[in-house]
Amino acid sequence: MAVKDLAEVRKARKGFDLADVLAGATVEKSSKASGKTPVVTVDEGTQVQISRFCEIVRQMDSLKAEKDLLQAELIEVFTPKHIEACKTGFINSIKAAGTDGHFVTASWEHKYTNVEMSSAPTLEEICGEEFDTYFAADMEIKTRSNDEETLREIISAVTPERFAALFEVKRWLYPTRAYTEQKHTFSEKVRMALQGIVRQYKPSFKTK
Repeated sequence: MAVKDLAEVRKARKGFDLADVLAGATVEKSSKASGKTPVVTVDEGTQVQISRFCEIVRQMDSLKAEKDLLQAELIEVFTPKHIEACKTGFINSIKAAGTDGHFVTASWEHKYTNVEMSSAPTLEEICGEEFDTYFAADMEIKTRSNDEETLREIISAVTPERFAALFEVKRWLYPTRAYTEQKHTFSEKVRMALQGIVRQYKPSFKTK
């Protein structure tokens, strides 16, 4: 029997052809070169460019380390000032001028690391009735197996009885927009209690 005929038989028997379904959802991976990287010969002018390039990269690495240190120090200064500025209404950015008149703007985005579900009782105790306002549950579901029969079951229809056997579920809490916009109104005691559980991404800095 030809491959095309076999596919038609499978489609007629199961209502779909598994290979077609999987092909439509497959992301092609780019091939990576293997083995040692060959060394090629270049002219003297190119050698000079390579040396200069390497020197610039080393300088950039050094400058990046200094930049990261300065940014960490600026975060320590800007964070309490951002909290103070938000007491009259939420804003996501503040800025300050340097000695040369150039400005640095710090911006806090609505982005956090995932909060473990095990922290929910602690957060409920801290936030009280506002817990549901400030936190929402999220999840990621992965199949425990990708053999053909399991995939057919999933595509055909998953029943509640089979769900736990077929899927792996990851759950977490994520701060809502209301949390981001209102956390600056929390008391210092509440902010300190939340600090070790809810971690917002560091602010980004822009200069002008």
